[in-house]
Amino acid sequence: MMALPVNPGRAFLINVEIRNVMNSYSCSGRESDPSAPAGLPWRKGVIFLFLAFAVFLQGCDKTPDKIRAVKGEKAPSFSLMNLDGDQVALADFEGKVIVVEFWATWCPPCRESLPATNKLFRKYRDRGLAAVAIAVQDQPDQVADFVREKSIDIPVLMDDGAVSQVYGVRGIPAMFFINRAGLVTNELEGYRPSVDREIESRVEELLAEPAAQ
Repeated sequence: MMALPVNPGRAFLINVEIRNVMNSYSCSGRESDPSAPAGLPWRKGVIFLFLAFAVFLQGCDKTPDKIRAVKGEKAPSFSLMNLDGDQVALADFEGKVIVVEFWATWCPPCRESLPATNKLFRKYRDRGLAAVAIAVQDQPDQVADFVREKSIDIPVLMDDGAVSQVYGVRGIPAMFFINRAGLVTNELEGYRPSVDREIESRVEELLAEPAAQ
């Protein structure tokens, strides 16, 4: 557990976990209370962290099931601002196979996963693949720097946490696969380079499906 500054008076408590699913890494975080006392004795500090983590886990499940992204059901719609200040909606990619990835610059595995997704997008975009990267509770300048540094072509949108909550995201990176009919077919949380081939296989299967009538 470590605290990373986001902007003055705010920080995120980031929990970097090793997931059992495909042995991939993911990050989960919440905004910390800037008024919390600093320099707690270690005993009080342990109790504080335990209670904070318990509250965080409880808060993970606040999104009603009926609006979550559910496999086999229509992907929840959204419209978010990109780095140029323009609104981009999921509906803009109607009829395409879509990969929606939730990520953040403060999440170490995300800094590996997004360039891999971008590479996949470049390979399959002429066959009808679209991809959207949604930066969760991040700073636009930091996101823009990363996008320039890694030459990311995917539309990158800024989310204050509302869309990630609708999708039921608990840890990032989190990837949702949407077919041409707009249905969620798979989701994947966490990332290691060893899963790249499986991700590509899922995309190939969706691209091979007939277009929605």
